[in-house]
Amino acid sequence: MSEVKNGACRYWDWGDINNHRDIEIMEKWWNTYLKDFLPNVIASKKDYGNDAYKLYFKDGSALTIEAISGTYIIFIIYPQAKFSKSNTLELSTEKAGKDSFKFLIYPNSNNGCKITTSITVRTMDNEELKTKCLEEYKKERYGSGGYCAELIIRNGWKIPDDYPIRL
Repeated sequence: MSEVKNGACRYWDWGDINNHRDIEIMEKWWNTYLKDFLPNVIASKKDYGNDAYKLYFKDGSALTIEAISGTYIIFIIYPQAKFSKSNTLELSTEKAGKDSFKFLIYPNSNNGCKITTSITVRTMDNEELKTKCLEEYKKERYGSGGYCAELIIRNGWKIPDDYPIRL
């Protein structure tokens, strides 16, 4: 949808690798390319302490833009975030693969946008991904969940029946 309005994804402004944690650039990217297509945002916040641009949605979920590298942008989705009156993101456990999922958006060779979790997962089979997903979950690594997110992508954006974490 954004490509109709803004042209081929390949030609979007993907920032500068030297300023990949610049919150002003993250906010501009959001406002230019996605804001019109995800209208349920109730609040946003520039989080200079964590170098992230945070967005809170009506359904109780949240999204943070963590970096923009010059070739891709990193998003972390929190399906059940808690939005406080002080405009902060509050998570009860921050368990990767359950409370947070990491995604990258980057232009592919066909001029369109590609959504993935990292370059390293491309060569992994689902069993390897399940193992890594469970390892991430047990470590409680904030803002990760990339292996778990890849399982969801590969299953047509649905939680697979054999997902390694009980939700």
